[in-house]
Amino acid sequence: MANSAIPRDDAGRLGLLRHLKASLPGMADLLGVPAETLTRLDKATVSFGFALDYQTALKNATEGAVALKLAVRDGSVTGALVVHPITLPTRPKDRCSRVFMTSLSN
Repeated sequence: MANSAIPRDDAGRLGLLRHLKASLPGMADLLGVPAETLTRLDKATVSFGFALDYQTALKNATEGAVALKLAVRDGSVTGALVVHPITLPTRPKDRCSRVFMTSLSN
């Protein structure tokens, strides 16, 4: 299959969004892109980046919990157990899409 300009993974999609966010405003008048679209692009970029950070934090916490469970099961834990709280990224309140954030809270 030939190379495509459309990324196939989330990290690539975020990179494309960031590239468009940086490049498009300078050409918006020439291309006829309205200011509302640029605002939506900015919010989508921030929201998608937050979603990926959130997903990574949950994945890391889950993997840590599973590793701890396996260590306890196998008897390789001696002494006191220390469970670290999950550290989630802070939501950028003023720049995230309300629709996106509502879907995360449900």
